[in-house]
Amino acid sequence: MTLAAKTLRGPKIRGKHTTVTPTATRVLLALKAEPSVVSIALGEIRRCGSRIERVKAAPIHGGVCLKVYGSAAVQKLRVVTADPAQSLRVAEGAL
Repeated sequence: MTLAAKTLRGPKIRGKHTTVTPTATRVLLALKAEPSVVSIALGEIRRCGSRIERVKAAPIHGGVCLKVYGSAAVQKLRVVTADPAQSLRVAEGAL
């Protein structure tokens, strides 16, 4: 990863996972700047063979669970937000 570790830290970033895929990094930085986002929990990373970068969303209590698909992996991000629809638009716009 080319970003410094301190870039991915802050009051909005939560979780025990510290590894972030390159595609999820772009989404994470965009969500971090969104004022309606309260916190982001980094989730597991799994290998996949997706050829296009995309985001899938599922509603959760208090926010949205995002699956960020990259070229070789998928990463889960749980976003606590006041406006899940806006958070999804921001995430999709980051790709």
